[in-house]
Amino acid sequence: GSYFANFFGDDSNVNKDRNEEGHYLVRRSWKHFDAILEYIRDGSCSLPVSGAAQVRDDGDRPAAAEEIELLQFMREASFYGLQPLVRKAMPRLLSLKYG
Repeated sequence: GSYFANFFGDDSNVNKDRNEEGHYLVRRSWKHFDAILEYIRDGSCSLPVSGAAQVRDDGDRPAAAEEIELLQFMREASFYGLQPLVRKAMPRLLSLKYG
């Protein structure tokens, strides 16, 4: 299951990790969250590429090399329990790394 399914499927989490306004906090980098959320919504998303506007982090730092971007993206996808998304990114990462 995904991070959100597990989190919200457990009634003991109802009041856990909320801010003063009652919003739930996810203590992760937001750098690739848009793509992760797209995937959760409809099962599709674009993989990150080096220098793309959508892969700027919350400090508005530019994207790193594409290989590093994919590694970071896969780490986040794995955290959220989205193994199909990790598998989608793996061929691209291997192609970049090994040609």
